[in-house]
Order: sequence, then C-alpha cells, then structure tokens
Amino acid sequence: MRNSFKNILAAFTSDQGGQTIAEYGLLVWFSVFMGTITLVTFLFAFEQGIIGFYEDIVNIVALPLP
Repeated sequence: MRNSFKNILAAFTSDQGGQTIAEYGLLVWFSVFMGTITLVTFLFAFEQGIIGFYEDIVNIVALPLP
C-alpha cells in the first residue's frame, strides 16, 4: 500500500515538472476560498434571519403603550 502510494506520487510529480501540482494547488485553494465565503455568508444570513424573527416577535408581544 505504501509503496504504491509512493509510485503514484512520484508519477504525479514527475510528469510535467510540478505544473500539475501548481494547477491542483490553485484549484484546491480556490475551492477552499469559495467554500469559506459561502459558509461565512450563510452563517451571517442565518444569524440575521434569527435576529429579525425574534425582533418581530418582541415587537408584537411588547407593543409600546400610548
């Protein structure tokens, strides 16, 4: 198992002098970057949705008295 992984890794790195690794590295970086942005956006949107929901409930339950 370990020897076959070494062979696969050696074949992967020796094909085009590291260009393949650089391309995959950029692809992985971009994927992680987009995933992080998506996760942060979702969390902020979810937080604002929850805050807005409870704010509406408070506005209905605790109506200001004239």
